[in-house]
Amino acid sequence: MIDTNHNVYKVLILACKAAKDSITNDDGGSCNMDTVIVKIPAGLDFAAYAKAAGLLGFNEEKERSELGWHTLMPPIPAQGFNRTNQVEAMAKVLSEAGFSAYVNYVMD
Repeated sequence: MIDTNHNVYKVLILACKAAKDSITNDDGGSCNMDTVIVKIPAGLDFAAYAKAAGLLGFNEEKERSELGWHTLMPPIPAQGFNRTNQVEAMAKVLSEAGFSAYVNYVMD
C-alpha cells in the first residue's frame, strides 16, 4: 500500500506527465535503452510507488537499493529520440524536486 500524499508519489506523477509531454512524432535516432537512476529515501517500496504513478520502476539488487538507488523506465514505449526525451524530462523533474537523479544512457 502506498501513501498518495507522500512526496515521492507526487513527484513521480509529475515526472510521468513530463515524460508523456516530451513525446514527438519523431522516434528516430539510435536504438537505446536509456533509463533514469534516482535515489529514493530508504524504506519505500519504490516499484509500488512508480507503478501507482504510471511508471515502471525497479527495486534494485540489495546492494544498490540499500543505498537508495533505483531504476525508472519511461511510461511510453520508444527506442530512439522519444525514449531519450522521456527519461531526460523525468530526470529533470526529479532533480528539480530535490532528488538525486541522472540519465543512464545506453546505446547500441
